[in-house]
Amino acid sequence: MSLQQLSTELDTLICEHCDTSTLLSLCATSQYWRTLAEPILYEAVCFTVDEVREVKILLITLIERPDLAKYVRKIRIAPSWPATHPTGPSSSSQIYQDQGLLEWTAEGSVGDKDGANGLDDPDFLFAEEQKSARIENNFRALTPRMAQIIESAWPKVSGHTKKHLWIAGLNTSYYETADPYLPLIVTLTTNVEELDLQYPRDGSANFTNMILHYHRTAHEVACGNPYPFHKLRDLQIQGTFHSQDSGHTMSLWAPLPVSTESLVIRDYEIDHFEYAQPREVSELPSTKSAGSSVGVIPKAIRAGFGSKLRILDMRRCYIAVPDLVCSLRNENFCNLETLRITKLSHAHRWLNMPWALFGGVLRSCLPKLQELELSMWWDQPGQPSALSGPVASVQTIRGLQTLPNLRILNINLGLLMYSFAGDAANELLTLPCTVVPEDLEYLELTDVPLQFLDEIVHENAATKRRNVLAQLLLALPHCHWLLLQTYRMPSAEVLNGLQAIRNSLAEMNVEFKVSCCCPPDEAAHVDGEKLVLI
Repeated sequence: MSLQQLSTELDTLICEHCDTSTLLSLCATSQYWRTLAEPILYEAVCFTVDEVREVKILLITLIERPDLAKYVRKIRIAPSWPATHPTGPSSSSQIYQDQGLLEWTAEGSVGDKDGANGLDDPDFLFAEEQKSARIENNFRALTPRMAQIIESAWPKVSGHTKKHLWIAGLNTSYYETADPYLPLIVTLTTNVEELDLQYPRDGSANFTNMILHYHRTAHEVACGNPYPFHKLRDLQIQGTFHSQDSGHTMSLWAPLPVSTESLVIRDYEIDHFEYAQPREVSELPSTKSAGSSVGVIPKAIRAGFGSKLRILDMRRCYIAVPDLVCSLRNENFCNLETLRITKLSHAHRWLNMPWALFGGVLRSCLPKLQELELSMWWDQPGQPSALSGPVASVQTIRGLQTLPNLRILNINLGLLMYSFAGDAANELLTLPCTVVPEDLEYLELTDVPLQFLDEIVHENAATKRRNVLAQLLLALPHCHWLLLQTYRMPSAEVLNGLQAIRNSLAEMNVEFKVSCCCPPDEAAHVDGEKLVLI
């Protein structure tokens, strides 16, 4: 290795440990440092949905500097939360810390690559409105090239008319959000591995959804040429409610691109899943799919279209219960290792759920499943609860004990047993035979009623000295983590009793914790904070 190569590698390591402002300063010093800093600056692109100007600048930059597109690995679009919003990690301007880079690039790249008419131009710092006007002029000048990109990358996007409306709309001020420009960005950034969309999208008219659901032909997938999403491993899509009053979510497709390994879906109604299946002609599925096509099981999956999905995480979504069961029977889910279904639909939809069938589907169709998290809407205050009234129509789940690889289980206590007082201890001890796999390593029981905790403490009282949880764990020799979560604060007496149980379990090398979950902030789509009690 030459001294020059060694010096370059050392400089690259220096850049990797610099913050954004330092990297921007390095870009301004010389072409050499710009070459080293830009790949790091563009690796993760983050902005909010209403930062339209910033998104336009990014798009201009990628068109003028296509060499930068290959560096983008992650794209995140956050909602336009206020600075004080508990969900947003920061304000709009703080989230999009690369704004200065993109503005500089847009100003400099349209001139000479070495910076003429860019940072060295005395007119670089002009008024805000003049800057916006120049950005718009640059954007309009590039519209023909954008049309070429759309025509070549997306030969058929919901018909000829829809595509040309998209192209025409790019050259107007009609769009008030970043949504119509994102498809062009991801079309250019074919190396994107993570896509995180956290803003409302309408499945019937949304351009981002169009390309997420776009069906490539078998030839396109097999040839191996770069195309949008061919490297997409992690996809997170999150909608929000239309309004706090309506209580309804956006109706969307749930996409499943070919290479996706992790699919996280939050806060919206799932109309149907769109699987990556071979087509003779590249096309977009109809946006008017009626009802639920999720239960349609395709024929054998062809080469190049095999599912790589390992993680499916659905929270606060709406989907018909039979459709969920049918979905899990599809071959596209056969490689799942982690399945998290939390706060899915409302309680009344699950009252007659055939849980025995559900357990059988998991056993027969998800042989690689290692982690299962399952909870309904009733596991929080204010929701219809199976625990607050008659439970005769609520079946308990069965069949999980036969899952060969299940190691982590997080589940409503009400889905495992009927008794929460009186005979609760005896029923709890039957779980290793009826539900819980013997090889389980981590067990978390949520929605635990206070009467159940009272019963456990009572059994461990001085008159009986029966540690029911210790007896349960004797039947689960590999389980070293046991967590109980309630939504009501136990009394001091119960907490003292649980502390005594914890001390006893510690001698068995078991980590035992009890937590209380605060009421969630529904308006902000934020789960309640967990307070660890012991």
